[in-house]
This record gives sequence, C-alpha cells and structure tokens, in this order.
Amino acid sequence: MAKNTFKIKDNILLSRGIQLDRTEESVHRCFLFAFTKFEEEEFDTEAARMEATKVVFGFPNDFINGSTIAQWLATGGDERRAIDAIKDYIIEAKRIKAIEKEVKTITARVFRSGS
Repeated sequence: MAKNTFKIKDNILLSRGIQLDRTEESVHRCFLFAFTKFEEEEFDTEAARMEATKVVFGFPNDFINGSTIAQWLATGGDERRAIDAIKDYIIEAKRIKAIEKEVKTITARVFRSGS
C-alpha cells in the first residue's frame, strides 16, 4: 500500500451561521468535480481519488488565500472560486508533469550520448 505523501488539514473552522449540510454538499460537489477531472486526465480510479482528496483537503491553495478547498468552503467561500482553484491546480500539475518528462528526456539523451 502506498504511503500518503500529504497531510490532511484538521483545523477547519465553520463560519458563524453557516449551514453544515450545505457546506458538506458543496465540499462533496468539489470533490466529485476534482475526481472526474483527474479521471479525464487518464489517472486510474485510485490515483484520481487520492489526488482529488489531496487537492480538496490537503493542499493549501494560493488562489483562495492559502486555505484548502474544504477550509475555504467551510468559512463561507464561494464554490465557483473553489472550482476555479481546482482547475488551476490541475493545470499547474499538468505543466509540472510536462517539465518532469522533458527533464527525463534530456537526461536520457545526455547519458546516452556520453556513452
């Protein structure tokens, strides 16, 4: 079993007067959105679930004031902005993945030509 490389934040404070059931639904919708987006990026189901969990519960996002998606929604944040933050995370992850692939290719060429 793979060891989790992220830590789920546990200090989510609800804003005063917020309806817990609506917050739960909102977090669930964001999680499902992230899950389907990662599956569209050809992650297998388990990896997509782990990445969606990471982006919603464990990754502080600069786009929403350094909070996780769940923290943002629990404090009364806008769901549309949370979904935009998920999209930004996926775009950034794809860019990093492309850079890592390019570095691997260049490294392989260097070592192949040096032999």
